[in-house]
Amino acid sequence: MLTVAANERYDLKCDLNKNRMFITIKGLWKSKEGYLEDLEDACRKMQSGFTIHVDLTSMKPCGDIGIVHEHAQNTLMRYGLANTAEVQEDRALLRLTMAKYSDKSGMKKRVFFSHAEAEQWLDSLAK
Repeated sequence: MLTVAANERYDLKCDLNKNRMFITIKGLWKSKEGYLEDLEDACRKMQSGFTIHVDLTSMKPCGDIGIVHEHAQNTLMRYGLANTAEVQEDRALLRLTMAKYSDKSGMKKRVFFSHAEAEQWLDSLAK
């Protein structure tokens, strides 16, 4: 597993063998500094048709930073993202907020409440 970025706001890792990116979004963001650049760097390491396992279990939604999520998803789509497994806690506000962004970008995703189920689903797509 290759770590592209790790800080108090997010982790970005790439599993080149699976052609899968792992993104963990942490807490409440007050700044987008560096995220889009780090994400673009991670995307350059992926091959078209890659998948993403996103961990939003500790994310706190914030309207001010929503544009960053939109830009991020557009970047991922531009680099050839195929499918996303999004792991969340069962919070309606978070589900609705994140669904709005993926609907806008056209990102194909499925929401899970377990990392194991998310990985199993993504692995099944590669067969």
